[in-house]
Amino acid sequence: MRALLLSCLLLSAAVSAGGDVLAVGDGARVERTVLRVGPGADGPNEVRLRGGTLAIAAKTTDPNIFVQGGGALRGWGRTLDTAMGDNNVRLVMDGLVVADGEGEARSLDLGRAVVSTAVELNGVDGTNGWYAVNRGKLFYPRRWIKFGAAEKKDWVLGENGAADALDLVNSLGGTIAAADGGWASGGVVRAALFAADRTDYPAGIPVADGQVLLGVWAVWTQRSHLDATRIPFTSTSVRIRYDRARLGAGGRVALYRLQGGAWRRLFEGPQPEDAVVSAEDQRPLAGERINVGWYAVVGERGTGADAAPRAPAAPVAVDARIPAGNIVLKSARGDRVQLATELRDTDGWWFYWAFRATGAPGRRVRFAFTDGEAVGTRGPAVSTDRGATWSYAAERFDAKSFTYRFPQDAREVWFSMGIPYTQRHWDAFLARQAAKAGRFESGALCTTKKGRAVERLRVGRLDGGAKHRIFLTCRHHCCEMTASYVLEGALEAMLGDDELGAWYRAHAEVVAVPFVDKDGVEEGDQGKNRKPWDHCRDYNDDRAPIHREVAAIRELLPSWSGNLPDIVVDIHCPWIRGGQYNERIYQVGIAPPSLAAAQVRFGKILEQVQSAGCAYAQANDLPYGHKWNADRNYTKGSTFIQWAARRWPEMPLATSFEIPYANVDAITLDEAKFRGFGRDLAAAFREFLETRGE
Repeated sequence: MRALLLSCLLLSAAVSAGGDVLAVGDGARVERTVLRVGPGADGPNEVRLRGGTLAIAAKTTDPNIFVQGGGALRGWGRTLDTAMGDNNVRLVMDGLVVADGEGEARSLDLGRAVVSTAVELNGVDGTNGWYAVNRGKLFYPRRWIKFGAAEKKDWVLGENGAADALDLVNSLGGTIAAADGGWASGGVVRAALFAADRTDYPAGIPVADGQVLLGVWAVWTQRSHLDATRIPFTSTSVRIRYDRARLGAGGRVALYRLQGGAWRRLFEGPQPEDAVVSAEDQRPLAGERINVGWYAVVGERGTGADAAPRAPAAPVAVDARIPAGNIVLKSARGDRVQLATELRDTDGWWFYWAFRATGAPGRRVRFAFTDGEAVGTRGPAVSTDRGATWSYAAERFDAKSFTYRFPQDAREVWFSMGIPYTQRHWDAFLARQAAKAGRFESGALCTTKKGRAVERLRVGRLDGGAKHRIFLTCRHHCCEMTASYVLEGALEAMLGDDELGAWYRAHAEVVAVPFVDKDGVEEGDQGKNRKPWDHCRDYNDDRAPIHREVAAIRELLPSWSGNLPDIVVDIHCPWIRGGQYNERIYQVGIAPPSLAAAQVRFGKILEQVQSAGCAYAQANDLPYGHKWNADRNYTKGSTFIQWAARRWPEMPLATSFEIPYANVDAITLDEAKFRGFGRDLAAAFREFLETRGE
């Protein structure tokens, strides 16, 4: 079990951790504000309760237990909330919850929880959902509803309350109506799922030879999560998403309800396309504790013509619910999806996008952009492990579309116009440097308008005795993600155990701001050409900054560097593809002749010391006054480097770099090459400073 997780949990002696399983034994308790379960979730892949308790300690309305794709909560025990009177556990469900009695009549009680936020798409053949096995019994997270007299209200258990379809296996829902105002102050719908081998549900379910008992449910109402008083109602409908994977294609299914002591069939027929059976106008069972009713689903596998292929596949689902997500879904019909970039506050069109697609295992899908050439020179960056790794994996692509074949086991795939870099990448970088804690100092530049900390990192010589001072920034335009890998590579070199790292610790103090537009990075904005102007056009002498991050940099840099910083560098990305410059690494020239000459000298040094294989050439740098790098491009305002050059015209070096999104000519760029070029920069900074004046 990872040390980070264990340090965040209060573990009793009956809690054990092995591999990716957190086991909570009888009488034990795990208390945490947030628990994430699943691959890549910074937590265990599985939580296995054996009579223990998951306790949520924080008073919060945000989700606090996440069972993510590939993750599982299994066993028997319960959840509760210690800060909200056992009232507010919020479960994001996107994996497996299994009441496993391990051979004895035991229960997994999630009645103190509610399912919060929408879940991932599962699909008719998906297996994520709710189960009871080995004499287990599952008490679902409750659903609180409120409605007036003569009204009708939807209820859903096992899905988010706003879900318009039952997607997770063994989720259920329906409507409920009352003639009086008994629900005006609200009430709770509860349910339990029973393993087929239990003996405490009513006997006599008609399961013939060749048929399968797919599930048994008890459903009831009560006044609140603590008050079990039943609330009357006049009628309800019931729908149940059964486990279709146990039947396969074809076959038949039946829904039964216990009435008058006998199981009465409510529905029987071929398997529905959505694996949901339902019954309307169910009257309450007066005087019964289970007043909505006992329900059972029985299935029969198909054979021969009855196992015919299904109807055409449902459309692929696309959304932006990933880190830095950005997309507009225009249409989805079968295996054809039309998209557009989400511009938000951008003046004009820009090309950044990132999204996930679900519900398409084994299918070949074509994604086309309707609003511009938004696909890069290597096609989309693709991740099948929720952003842990990325590759260029499209079958075919052009400037406005790409085609991708989803792996057979792919529940979801992430796509991006480039290889993303967000907060979790920065956190992972700092975690890798944990053993070098004395070599860097992590703090905050300021707080964003939306309450996020804008990181600031100091590395090198930190005792105030440094001979040189270097200031590095990137993500003034938040969509320019490859710049972050370059910055990280430079910092990693400066923290290294080799001779280059030792030089920095002896001679240079470096301050870096990795995310200038932090809100935009995390929320997936374009960032370029924000209205009225973006962060990189906010360094003006005739007006105060409108972006607080810019104001903080303008305040920090003079006070930190004294009279004169040695090197100031800002890292950017160019246009997405094509042209003379967009597929090359280059410096953006500035106007003052002495600083322009310094850029040329630094470029020649960098060309000589580089070893990452990124083919930087000083001849490719873009002097001021040429192409786009002219006065007409700065009518909205001045850049950071231009401001620094005005502030310190005698500075040794002020420059900015453009890092392509995917390639330098025929060279494909990836995380390793981006970081390697960052190391090249660190080596060139040293050489530039040591040879100054020669």
